Amino acid sequence: MPILIAALALLLGAALAGCSIPLPWSFLAPVPLAFLFAFVAAAPTPKNGAWRAFLAGFAFFTLHLMWLPESFGAGFGPFGVVMFLPVFALLGVFVALLAFVTSSLTSAWWARVWLLAFGWVLVEWLRHLGPLAFPWGTLGYTTLPTPAVQIADLGGVLLLSLLVTSTGATLAMLVRREWRPLVPMTLLWLGALGYGASRTLPQGEPGRALLLRTTFAQFEKVFDFDAYWNQQLALTSQVQPGELVVWSETSVLSPAWIDRLPNRPMITGVNYSNSDGSWSNSVISWNDGVLARGDKVKLVPFGEYSPLARELRPVYDFFYTRFVGAPFTVRRPGTDMRPLPLEGRAYGAYICYESVFGALTAKLAREGAEVLVNVSNDGWFNPLGVAQHFAMGRVRAIETRRYVLRSVNLGVAGVVDPLGRPGTTFDGPSSGVVHARFDFLSAETPYTRFGDLPVVLLSAALALATLFLARRASPQESSKQRLWYRGRGEG
Repeated sequence: MPILIAALALLLGAALAGCSIPLPWSFLAPVPLAFLFAFVAAAPTPKNGAWRAFLAGFAFFTLHLMWLPESFGAGFGPFGVVMFLPVFALLGVFVALLAFVTSSLTSAWWARVWLLAFGWVLVEWLRHLGPLAFPWGTLGYTTLPTPAVQIADLGGVLLLSLLVTSTGATLAMLVRREWRPLVPMTLLWLGALGYGASRTLPQGEPGRALLLRTTFAQFEKVFDFDAYWNQQLALTSQVQPGELVVWSETSVLSPAWIDRLPNRPMITGVNYSNSDGSWSNSVISWNDGVLARGDKVKLVPFGEYSPLARELRPVYDFFYTRFVGAPFTVRRPGTDMRPLPLEGRAYGAYICYESVFGALTAKLAREGAEVLVNVSNDGWFNPLGVAQHFAMGRVRAIETRRYVLRSVNLGVAGVVDPLGRPGTTFDGPSSGVVHARFDFLSAETPYTRFGDLPVVLLSAALALATLFLARRASPQESSKQRLWYRGRGEG
């Protein structure tokens, strides 16, 4: 029996991964989520519920992020595969803790289901925070194939997640023939779909940009930088009058190369050395000189940000020298994000991994950015990772109602409009350019103004209301709960 329970938990997690981005049927995610909620809520003890949730979460994140061990295994061998197993397990622990707390608070099955739905959003919010933040797998992105995704300008991707998890809970209630939540949830979906269908493209002053798509593998780029530089110059020669040129992340290997940049308006990624010996992953605006600089705020955990970097320097040096071929370098994160000025315009530039954090682009728009510019290097990713990264970045355009310009090495270069629709893109096997057309925009959205806080508070309030109703329906539950758990068996 325990083996069957474990197998079912893994299967439900795998089914949820099978309905994640960039798959065109990702909008079906509430269906496996409903069965997962019902299955976890029916566990006889909090410990058993946590175990079910852990296995499902581990399966979900392992399959959804399979591109990570595939990509790094190609470069680092078996170590590149094995090193991600603790990551997937840790992500599963988040789900397990949610299930344990939920089951500990109430024995009412229906209340557990709704607490899982609202708590899931809070857990996703927590995964956006701190130096080890890793929000990949946020369920709100699964609405991308539907017009409902447009409500992201009201509450960001977490509002979309709340819609998805609430739908999952509603469907889970149908398992026990509870139909009452179906009517309000149907009305919510009709409202979201109607809102999305009624959105129109905002208009502003037109702009033009040349976006580069280069084709150098990560280590090839570093060890043969002259060839990489020459490819960028050759692509830049295709610039047309009036176009801003955008190069990708770390297109300038060190500050020594900056003065060799073309004499024209540009935005480009730069690998900056600091006076304390650390390095910063930066982006600059340039016009025959550096006009402004911004440093990457959200560093990639264990890629750019390494805990106790100075104290564990010998350990990091060992692994970096063995697997990367170069000594470990300390990366210093930026402390603030502001738009880059260039020719009287404000460009909200952010770097690669930062594109999965809506709070960052919302801040740039709030600070006056008229267009978003994502300089990226997807040379670490296989095609699935590239597609997921690009899909998540599309939601940043919706949240802020800004055009997104993307210049990239080995990924998808192109422009995304304020409705999240990809315009002209380039991701073929060869290098190339995109002649992007966009509008400068300045209107604020509710999400730009208020960020994630309203959805976080709403999710917490709904969870508290659910718990209150469960306790009110069963006044004796609190005193009898421990005895109830003790009397139940595992299974």
